[in-house]
Amino acid sequence: MTPYQYEHPERFKVVSLTSDEDLGHHRWTLDTPEDCELIEAIYAGCGGHDAFTWREALEFVRGHPEVAELNSQVQQKAIPEG
Repeated sequence: MTPYQYEHPERFKVVSLTSDEDLGHHRWTLDTPEDCELIEAIYAGCGGHDAFTWREALEFVRGHPEVAELNSQVQQKAIPEG
């Protein structure tokens, strides 16, 4: 989905989030069954409701490193350069 969004900027608003901390090692995307397991674990760990923030999700994952292992072996797909 992400490459499609970048290839069609007229259809999507892309916003970048910056942080003083490098969080690039986290894989929070949905491309594989392992990614889905991770997302389901975060969702359940954050109370099973939609009202949690990405910071709360990050805190949960940091407190439960086994959750981050669910999709740690998945290789990130490259985004083609425009």
